Amino acid sequence: MVATPTHLLDKTITVNRQTDAVDSGGSPTRTWSSHLTGVRARVQPMSGSESVRYGRDSTRRMWRLYVDDTHDIVETDRVIYGTKTFEVTEVVDLQEHGAIKRLICEETL
Repeated sequence: MVATPTHLLDKTITVNRQTDAVDSGGSPTRTWSSHLTGVRARVQPMSGSESVRYGRDSTRRMWRLYVDDTHDIVETDRVIYGTKTFEVTEVVDLQEHGAIKRLICEETL
């Protein structure tokens, strides 16, 4: 197994996971809670676009993040990086050798 290049993971992120709960009225609700904190990552912007969705302007930016492969991160998680919130859309074991994962994330403004 190849060692994780930790010297390249120069940023810190938090991973939030969605949980299902029931509110005081008995209705199902979804909340977000911290799943992983202090995760070292490499954060790189990829692309951006602007569009009109549901009658309002929106800006969408795509980000590429690299993290150590030992972290439990799935496509339904959210990543918090500073003041930015990313939706994880893809998780790939890079080169399938178990050292590093690549996350593709979307930020909607």
